Amino acid sequence: MKQVLLSAVFLAATLAPALAGPLEPYRWNARPLLVFAPDLAGRDVTRQLATFDAAMAGLETRDMAVLLVLASRTRPSMLSGQPKPGAGNAALRAAYGIDPGAFAVILVGKDGDEKNRWTHAIDPAEIFDQVDGMPMRMREMRTGG
Repeated sequence: MKQVLLSAVFLAATLAPALAGPLEPYRWNARPLLVFAPDLAGRDVTRQLATFDAAMAGLETRDMAVLLVLASRTRPSMLSGQPKPGAGNAALRAAYGIDPGAFAVILVGKDGDEKNRWTHAIDPAEIFDQVDGMPMRMREMRTGG
């Protein structure tokens, strides 16, 4: 019994980094908002980045990290700040099943789970409504944290 328990603990410890995924550094600290696009030339990505830029205060209030994942680059870029280590574009595309030629916006919660996905530019107010309805965000609003 003791050996089985030790084996289970060892297996869990060795698999944890593999199961963590490319957004693990954001877990419990930020709500990643991933914007996938082939490049910066598309109408959807241009419009999406402009709306997020205009809504930066709302994004920051909700601890949202906007990562731009372009097929033409190896690392994501952010609208403000620097991406955390471990979030490579190829790993993000593979983790979320996004084709290099596709446009998509994916909301990930602080728990690391995907909350929603859109294949068109989305109004930040719609995303904010969804985030503000999440139990963790509601707790943050009550406690001021």
